Amino acid sequence: MEEKIIVLGLMSGSSLDGVDLALCEFSGEQYTNWKIIKGQTIEYPDELFNLLIDSQNISAKEFVLLDTNIANFFAQIINEFLVSENVKPHFISSHGHTIFHDIANKITSQIGNGAAIAAQTNLPVVCDFRRNDVALGGQGAPLVPAGDRDLFNEYDVCINLGGIINITYKGENNKTYAYDICAGNQVLNYFSRKKDLDFDKEGQLAANGLPIFELLEKLNQLEFLDEAPPKSLDKFWIHEQVIPLLQSYNKPVEDILCTACHHIALQISKNLPKHIKNPNILLSGGGALNTYLVGLIKNYCKGNINIPADDLINFKEALIFAYLGLLRWQNKTNTIPEVTGATRASCSGAIYYP
Repeated sequence: MEEKIIVLGLMSGSSLDGVDLALCEFSGEQYTNWKIIKGQTIEYPDELFNLLIDSQNISAKEFVLLDTNIANFFAQIINEFLVSENVKPHFISSHGHTIFHDIANKITSQIGNGAAIAAQTNLPVVCDFRRNDVALGGQGAPLVPAGDRDLFNEYDVCINLGGIINITYKGENNKTYAYDICAGNQVLNYFSRKKDLDFDKEGQLAANGLPIFELLEKLNQLEFLDEAPPKSLDKFWIHEQVIPLLQSYNKPVEDILCTACHHIALQISKNLPKHIKNPNILLSGGGALNTYLVGLIKNYCKGNINIPADDLINFKEALIFAYLGLLRWQNKTNTIPEVTGATRASCSGAIYYP
């Protein structure tokens, strides 16, 4: 009888729209047959949310406390989720929440103490996926392309419309190319909050705005956009380069959001592979629910745009980190050095046992 492995994937993205839990089943010879049994997104309590949104400014002691407190929260919601589903996975695979990603100084930090989660859930935990790749000279990101390559091979291009927009595509000679493109929901959510909204539902605010063409031109001239891969972004760049530029234009929020959406769609179009005339493109991440943004992407981009079911839109990253955790569990490589810039592929991630 074919062995099936059940993994609970946990993902907290930079857009801070909550913690994604995805109970995933893997089967097949290489465990590349997958199913999301159940997914759930849990919002952060206000206290944790406010600490995370300003986490780059906290002290060393506050950082360690936050690492523990968010792990306690993760363990609590995991236990509640597993009780409600009456299931016990083989292990938990946790991306955690990124606080620092500063490749110039060779540091990356995803909080959510794995030992604490393991102790409180009584399950093994795979976590801390990025640090080993950075130690090997890589950027520690993006890591999702290994999952895109293995689990979504039917698509030529996978685009994640998350807090940061990133792309994976098939190159010539069967190579995988991937990198961060530009800021995404981090910016859209930041300006939506000025209207007391957590996010711009279906892009309704943006749809009521007008693009600011001078601002759009300046956004498209940001230096990072023309850098060659490997390259990855973090919230510091967004808060230092993008948000101040948008705020320098004293315009209605609707116009700022509209302009940002045009910028995202244009940058996606610019980064589509040139060697594939009509690529088969998969969109996922919260931005795939932004009707206005998706419409712009369809207008700017040549190719067949695929919008999957809501489960895959919302939980694709949690699914992929469950898969990366499975590769780590099996002592197999789970990074692509050509993508991250590391000196070699590695079996990345730490394992904590209860």
